[in-house]
Amino acid sequence: ALELAIGASYAGMRALVTLLIGATVVFALSILLRPTGTDLPWADLWLYNGIMVVAAAIAAVRARSGGSLTQPWLLVSAALVTDAFGGFLYTMEMNGVVATTTVPASDLLWLSYYPLAFIGLLLLTRTRLSLRNGFAWLDALVVGTGSFAVGLALLSFVAAPTPDESAVSTVINSLYLIGDLILIVLVLTVVQAFNGRPPVAWWLIMAGYLCVVAADAGYLVQVNAGTYVEGTWLDMLWPLSAMLIGLAAWQDREAAPPPLVRRRWAYLGPSISILAAAVVLVAYTDDFLRGITIAAALGTIVFAVVRLNLDVQLSIRLTDQLRRSHVDSLTGLANRRGLLDVDLKSAPSCALVLMDLDAFKDVNDTLGHSAGDQLLVTVGERLADRVRKGDLL
Repeated sequence: ALELAIGASYAGMRALVTLLIGATVVFALSILLRPTGTDLPWADLWLYNGIMVVAAAIAAVRARSGGSLTQPWLLVSAALVTDAFGGFLYTMEMNGVVATTTVPASDLLWLSYYPLAFIGLLLLTRTRLSLRNGFAWLDALVVGTGSFAVGLALLSFVAAPTPDESAVSTVINSLYLIGDLILIVLVLTVVQAFNGRPPVAWWLIMAGYLCVVAADAGYLVQVNAGTYVEGTWLDMLWPLSAMLIGLAAWQDREAAPPPLVRRRWAYLGPSISILAAAVVLVAYTDDFLRGITIAAALGTIVFAVVRLNLDVQLSIRLTDQLRRSHVDSLTGLANRRGLLDVDLKSAPSCALVLMDLDAFKDVNDTLGHSAGDQLLVTVGERLADRVRKGDLL
């Protein structure tokens, strides 16, 4: 019965994935073949929002697999459902079926997509990584905050309010793009924590959110310029994003340990992020979003300083461990490994003296090993006082 249930679930998932890809292709063809600015209700309303619903269904089916996947994919599924309902409500507002308020209800639904997606991604981050290395998480935070600072700096040029734009509209448009940036930063954090080689699902998630960022930014630019019309390539990016996230849910599997990576490449992402944050601190002068942008850049520097201090402490500990591996733990004198490190070629001449303590075994047998240890320590101290400065004892 369990095998039949698993098989049925897998077959149902494949059917949903096929439907999702097919619906996205049909919608893309409707965009390419229609005249610019033409409305197609069956595509713009039903097919467009239906893609969101099917992607949400795939995420919900993935959540049913249980374990660590349940909560995060349920939240992602809920986010996609709110996106679809926002699309339906937007169409009703445009057709006068629902009255438009100062803050449109469709915008409230679309904005609620972000906290659901944020929490879902955070849970996926926690459950997908077996990594428990605080250093790697600091590297990821450096990359995340640095990317966020650069993104906000670029956002100020895209989302800067036009003279005739209302304050409410400016805030709403800015919230969309800031939400998109945070989603990308979360995904980049995981990519960095996986040493740049995360599972396939995370590449699909990142590609999906990149589509959302490009769509929102392009929409804002076109609206400000007065050139936006429905039925262009821009409208294709939102359902494409939903398709990629649905495929990510299909591909997602249980956690796997992040692969090893050469250290010189591990620092590439944080290094670029630190330099980018420094450029933002020096060159960014725009008043729009200035406070949060500077805070993100400063956060990048702070995380980098903390990371550097931890590296220094680790280096000191490793140096001490290396030194201890070359000396005897009882007497503190050089052991065999310490002797092998001596560069005899640099010495003009050298001699080796071997010493033995007569009847040392009798000391251990009669007085105990503690007395024998103390004897060795005392002999070592006395010999150390007698050898020359360049001699190795």
